[in-house]
Amino acid sequence: MQKWERFWKLIILWEREKRESWIFEKCLCDCWNVKWISRNHLRRWASKSCWCEVIRWARERLKKMIIKHWMFWTRIYTIFRCMYWRCNNPNYPNYSRYWGRWIKLLWNSFEDFYRDMNESYENHIKEYWEKETTIERIDVNWNYCKENCRWATRIEQANNRTNNVFIEYKWERMSLSDFCRKYNINYKVAQNRYYKWFNIYDVLYTCKQLWKK
Repeated sequence: MQKWERFWKLIILWEREKRESWIFEKCLCDCWNVKWISRNHLRRWASKSCWCEVIRWARERLKKMIIKHWMFWTRIYTIFRCMYWRCNNPNYPNYSRYWGRWIKLLWNSFEDFYRDMNESYENHIKEYWEKETTIERIDVNWNYCKENCRWATRIEQANNRTNNVFIEYKWERMSLSDFCRKYNINYKVAQNRYYKWFNIYDVLYTCKQLWKK
């Protein structure tokens, strides 16, 4: 290698030394730092600088991440990220339940989602707290968008699932879980008997807790 030969941001100086079976060249970086670099790395163009380029890239990447995702650690951003994974990530466990039903995320970015849903999100948190605030699609067979999404508690979210069992009792329509909660019935017992007999009236009148009411 010749003196003053340039590799990326490194300039070869005159000095060199041998360490075991490796030859190291003394290099001057554009940031004026001097570093000993293996000649083999220089020939393969593997070393670009004295780590100043890596540090600069990391700082720019962190700066962009903070600017773009300025709410990266908040719950509302986590909710948006989970929606994105459900609809766009094939490795997500429940991806087929969304992609297979052609359910899409119509918000193009987190900023758009935040602009549309943050005000209602804050109001829901004041009433039900953050842990009980989840995103729910009004029509479970339609897309994630402003017109079809609302904030709901975990119980409301569970009552809007496609595999829910809805019953009518005393001219009131409710899910099986709401019925068990209202009349103090063990949900697992009622559910097992429903799937065994497929007759809701047999299920209701064979639960002993119901007669106490």
